[in-house]
Amino acid sequence: MYKVRIIGAGSIGNHLAHSFVNNDFEVEIADIDNLALERMTNEIYPARYGRWDERIKIIDASDNSNYKTNVLVIGTPPDTHLRVVLKQISLCSPNIILIEKPISHPDMTLFESIEREALKRNIRILVGYNHRLTANTLIATRIIKDKILGEILSITGQTRESWNGILSAHPWLKGPQDTYLSSYLRGGGALYEHSHALNLLQYFMEVGGLSHITSVQATLDIVKTDNLNYDRFSFLSLMNSENKVFHIIQDVVSNPPIKEVRVNGEFGDMVWQTSKLLDEVLLFDSHGELLEHNKLNKVRADDFIPEVLHIKSLLRGEIIQSPLDYKYAVDTMKIISAAFESNSSGSRITIK
Repeated sequence: MYKVRIIGAGSIGNHLAHSFVNNDFEVEIADIDNLALERMTNEIYPARYGRWDERIKIIDASDNSNYKTNVLVIGTPPDTHLRVVLKQISLCSPNIILIEKPISHPDMTLFESIEREALKRNIRILVGYNHRLTANTLIATRIIKDKILGEILSITGQTRESWNGILSAHPWLKGPQDTYLSSYLRGGGALYEHSHALNLLQYFMEVGGLSHITSVQATLDIVKTDNLNYDRFSFLSLMNSENKVFHIIQDVVSNPPIKEVRVNGEFGDMVWQTSKLLDEVLLFDSHGELLEHNKLNKVRADDFIPEVLHIKSLLRGEIIQSPLDYKYAVDTMKIISAAFESNSSGSRITIK
């Protein structure tokens, strides 16, 4: 049995603890906030899954002794991710570190030290853009790889979702001002918090053999008050070295949510969609006629099972490559940083 230690007892910690423990992992969870641990054991986990699972072991976060684990999960706020990783790898040497998305807040200066240490100790770093592994993404990948769409002309990604959903999963919060969500400098706001859309667009570009994004033109609606500093709406025009144009829209306002990626091809369009209870892939011909409609019923827990099974396959050596590799998340961060720079300068920014 493989072992995982999860740092952070918030919403993502609950989701991943449930998925790991039900896929034959020994699960430990730690949090510096005892109230968070109490909420997990008495409220969040039982409300989601029926009862607390006694197989999950609560760890005293103040214990700084060395420990062993195969997988280390970082599920703390984005502005603490890298600092927490550095502390934990001084105490353990896991095979895999899984950092929840986004990989960090804008300041990535600590990452160089983490990358260097990981390479030295053969630690694999993944980032939790789990939509890359879900069943609808596998179907979409097959359609793109089989050239059913022909040449890909453009891709548009959207994650447009009100904060209501996030806050309802964290009922102890009065609003975004009580958390990192209220500040893009802490990894909140539309571009960081909803970066699944941008990251998945990049994934489909790679699957389709398109070159990477080289420049960004962005328009952001920034909300700035005494205790708020975040992008409410973000509109990105992206360009690659082939001068093809791609688009991203992300917001923290839309209700009901829109979570989709549309791939425009010379022979038709493909639409990838996800919602609370349904994942879909729709394929249209060049006349707009529906050729294929894949409907995949699900519950929220199903979003995390492929991620956990993927990690198990990596540990067993059954697969080598991972679409969750940190290099893809770093590329996403570069585009987000360039988007903020573009919004400030009013000009198109080249990706460095």
